[in-house]
Amino acid sequence: MDEESKEKKSKSLWRPLLAAPLLFFLPPLSIGLYLTHPFPAKTTKSPKDYGMVFEEIEFHSRKDQVKLAGWWIPSASKQSKKTVITAHGYMNERSMEGIGGLKLARVLSEQGYNVLMFDFRNAGKSKGRTNGVRIL
Repeated sequence: MDEESKEKKSKSLWRPLLAAPLLFFLPPLSIGLYLTHPFPAKTTKSPKDYGMVFEEIEFHSRKDQVKLAGWWIPSASKQSKKTVITAHGYMNERSMEGIGGLKLARVLSEQGYNVLMFDFRNAGKSKGRTNGVRIL
């Protein structure tokens, strides 16, 4: 083999070696970033749309003080000590339109339960850049 063909062969070996990390690490990295940093779902409905009395509330997460937003819906029938706290699904928000979350809240309120509906971080009107629950 002459020098020129050896040089071409050695250059052609570097391309697959350099491409391998991109092929094996870039897709999982991209998917991981998408799953932990999705575009937040926006809250478009409110308890008012379902004829409920409610209060807009805000509170801070315990660990990193991220401001979370929610609704306090008191029992419709009487003052109650029973409360249901709802938790929306991944890439959703507190009204949970897809499963009729506000309809469920109305039924619970009519049955004598207070209802707390809130947005996890990076959802609805809550702050934060990543989604999910942070444990202590």
